[in-house]
Amino acid sequence: MPRIQLAALLSVFAFVAALPAGAQAGFFGGETIDGPSADVARLGGVDVARDGTATVVYLKRVAGIDHVFAARMADGVWKAPERLDGALALPSSDLVVAVANRGATLVAFVNNGQLYTVVRRARDAAWPAPAALGGGSAATPSIDLSTNGVGYVVWTRNGDVLGALLGRADAAFTPLSAPLDIAPAAEAGTGTGRPRVATSADGTALVAWGESGRVYARRLLRNALSAFPQDVSVADLGGHRGGIADQPEVDIADDSSFAWVTFRQAFDDGATTRVLARRLVGSAFDPPADIGAGVFGGEAAAAPAVDVAGSGDAVFANESTTSHTPFAALNYVDLLGAPFALSAQNTVASEPAVAIGETSQAVAAWFDTDSGVPAVNARSFKFGKPADAETPLVDLSLGAVDAAAGLDTAADRYGDVAIAFVQGVGAGRRIMAATWDRPPVNLIQTTTYRWRDNRPIRWAPISEPWGDITWTVLVDDKPLGTTTANSFPIAGRVADGPHRWTLVATDRRGQQRTAGPRSLRIDSSGPRLTVAVRGSRSAGATVRFVSRARDRYSGVRRVKVDFGDGSPAASGRDVRHRFAAGTHTVRVTATDRARNTTTVTRRLTIGG
Repeated sequence: MPRIQLAALLSVFAFVAALPAGAQAGFFGGETIDGPSADVARLGGVDVARDGTATVVYLKRVAGIDHVFAARMADGVWKAPERLDGALALPSSDLVVAVANRGATLVAFVNNGQLYTVVRRARDAAWPAPAALGGGSAATPSIDLSTNGVGYVVWTRNGDVLGALLGRADAAFTPLSAPLDIAPAAEAGTGTGRPRVATSADGTALVAWGESGRVYARRLLRNALSAFPQDVSVADLGGHRGGIADQPEVDIADDSSFAWVTFRQAFDDGATTRVLARRLVGSAFDPPADIGAGVFGGEAAAAPAVDVAGSGDAVFANESTTSHTPFAALNYVDLLGAPFALSAQNTVASEPAVAIGETSQAVAAWFDTDSGVPAVNARSFKFGKPADAETPLVDLSLGAVDAAAGLDTAADRYGDVAIAFVQGVGAGRRIMAATWDRPPVNLIQTTTYRWRDNRPIRWAPISEPWGDITWTVLVDDKPLGTTTANSFPIAGRVADGPHRWTLVATDRRGQQRTAGPRSLRIDSSGPRLTVAVRGSRSAGATVRFVSRARDRYSGVRRVKVDFGDGSPAASGRDVRHRFAAGTHTVRVTATDRARNTTTVTRRLTIGG
């Protein structure tokens, strides 16, 4: 919560107001990032930094060749797309992205079998050229960037899992000295065993991949490999013998001691596949949790997904393989809940994607066919419980969603979520981004029980990474005006006297929250003051200053008399003083409780 100078506030009341009737909250349908164009090919991915900056990457044909494009988001607005592989003539593929605060972005892709990376630091005004990394035959990269600027990329080449490190101040990746996989001669990281990497706040990482039918996990300690890789797949589950494991997904908390790996594993000689999740605590994995759709003997489960907040809260998803029902599970304050269906069955793979912020706000999105054609639906969760109902995110007048072209989600620290996908057919194809946008929260408004002058009224700023907040100030239920600042001038707009004032915050999507009404007592005029001077005007004689001070609103705080002869001032409404001979300018000042003042001057000539 922002800190407020005590001098600015006489009393502060903090509250989260109820959403006004009729105000929209939560999900907002897709907006076009690129297109419509028949050249839009497929989504690479989307990532959102904790500060709300974001990048979506995708493939788009130029002269019939797939090339890499990126669109960045700042203040909640998507900017024009830019091509990243302009110097490369051959097709690009296997596109991934990672984003950190202030727009720092990593992109990796494969072109002609060569892995390329693009490292854009926060200070960069433009995208740097792609840099080749490692040898040929590269495939299926995964990339991540920590909050402190350290990044990792892992990929597969010729049956080995390779990795590279980006130091905090580096402009390019440095390959790790050895492959990550367990047995050099074994097939590792290929097909559905493709590698995944997640980076913690301390600059270390966790990698998971498939090798010889198992799923392994290994820590990356900057430029060194952990000497203790672990097999996270299981020998049996509930009396069923474990078989081939693949499709690993991984994410890690800010504290690198805590991470999650989720994966698919076959049981009973492949008759049923389950989706399992295992939590890494320190150097050991907890027992597996079955978070998959269905039960043994029923539908199989596939397409695991996980996202972990810096605090360690996590959201998981997967789908059943026959009905394509999307499932989710939520881990909140170290308690993993049972899996549950997000929606009904679908006629295409639902391929759910998930994202969670630091406030425990989480979103799951999936391909849904309730409308008869592929679309994208989503739900949100808060504190491990459902928050929003299932919500369609697609305007089908733009065409069906391409369920084979990818779906991805990512969240900022507050739980604002970007949901990217491809929509439309033929010349109508588009890269789209829907959102879950947090309404304005934590409005902090001054409440003045004591009288004050008519200086501007102020309030605390709120955290809103996706665009400015427009503030509307109402006094006695009448709007005074709007501003994007955190103060509003009321001089000449609000008469002296008691009032009630209300503050309405509106974000760029029209979502509103209201604070108030609260007390506002204005006294901008000084007291009425008369002064009578009594007594002899002779040196050494006593002179009385009798003051009458009245204030209509806040009341008189004090009356002070400055005798003008260098002696200390005196306070009171009946003050006596002896002067030396000479001429003296006496100033009598009355101050009210709102600190307004009125001064009366008397010039006295004292005889010798």
